[in-house]
Amino acid sequence: MRVCTTGAYRPFTYKDPRTGAYSGIDVTMAQDLAARLGVKVEWVPTT
Repeated sequence: MRVCTTGAYRPFTYKDPRTGAYSGIDVTMAQDLAARLGVKVEWVPTT
């Protein structure tokens, strides 16, 4: 499942510049949906 995000809108999405890891409520919901569908999340950076 491809999910586009800027990673710049806390608390919804945030991309840690040091680790590249995404966090936030939208990230959690996307990961939960992917787990329920049995697929992996692919994060796609966007502007």
